[in-house]
Amino acid sequence: MARRPHSCAELKTKLIKKGFDKELIAKLIEELKKKKYLDDEEYTRLFIQDEFKLKKSGPLIIKHKLLSKGIDQVTINDLIQEIYSEELQLQNCDYLAQKKIDRAQQLYDQKAGSAKDLEQAQADLAGVSASLRTAQTRLQLIQSGDITSQNQGLSTLVIKSPIEGIVQNVHVAPGQTVTDATALVEISNIDTLWIKVPVYVGDIELIKQDEPAIIQNLDDLTGTQTKTAQPVVASYSADSESATVDMYYTISNSDLSLRPGQKVSVTLQLNTEEQSLVIPYSSILYDMYGGAWVYEQTETLLYTRRRVEIKRIQGDIVVLSRGPEVGTRVVTAGAAELFGTEFGESGGH
Repeated sequence: MARRPHSCAELKTKLIKKGFDKELIAKLIEELKKKKYLDDEEYTRLFIQDEFKLKKSGPLIIKHKLLSKGIDQVTINDLIQEIYSEELQLQNCDYLAQKKIDRAQQLYDQKAGSAKDLEQAQADLAGVSASLRTAQTRLQLIQSGDITSQNQGLSTLVIKSPIEGIVQNVHVAPGQTVTDATALVEISNIDTLWIKVPVYVGDIELIKQDEPAIIQNLDDLTGTQTKTAQPVVASYSADSESATVDMYYTISNSDLSLRPGQKVSVTLQLNTEEQSLVIPYSSILYDMYGGAWVYEQTETLLYTRRRVEIKRIQGDIVVLSRGPEVGTRVVTAGAAELFGTEFGESGGH
């Protein structure tokens, strides 16, 4: 008990593990509570203060830690609301955002980080700082005791967006009083987008990093609606858990066919050349399980269905990783009719 404060539940668990009788433990805890040696409310108060002052922890983390120590949820919520004000939370966010910028700047200076990461950190800090100023102004209005008269002296403006785009985030609520430099909404101009392409570290040297990439939607099985994306000259960002590095490509999106966060298929050019089997896309048939098949002409008016494995699709050409031998004649017109004939009317697609 002398080394650090304990909650009632912590002490009970600790004594049970040491083999003490449960009835004796209950009497001891009640005696300690009467003498104020054990006080869950005071313990919670001190814990919250240490967490936000020393560790800069947020309310959710503090709440999770206190619940694990056996403190009841009502006590936690009441004391967090009393001690950890919105202004203090934003001050901690501001501090952590500044540390993130310092780290991103250091990595960028050492060419170990990207300009995009640095810009994102700067944007995060600007947003937090604006929220902190708003909270401080709102606190001043509340402390003045006359919010109505204060609000009457504030101006209402209609602000026109400086760019055309889509609204990504709204940072304020209707009727909310805000200060100057407060971030209201986040609008993205998506005429030009960046595509992030995670690549396994061991494969990065196999890729032609200065060549364009082919982008297509995941539902574009024929590859007829592809776009070309140009490589972005920037330091790679990395993910140590998946052993990948992120390459970036920029793509024109004037038709607004792509959206931020959308997943797409990306084809990269390799430094090595290889020979592969290719067949027309019109010869490919899919079964109900997604398997790919073609019909070979083995004799005059005799056709055999063969399973193939598709490596990729480029326009009206399919590159195979496994399929018929080179020179084999495959059906390109009427393959669906053969499929229907083989399986009957219900089997045709």
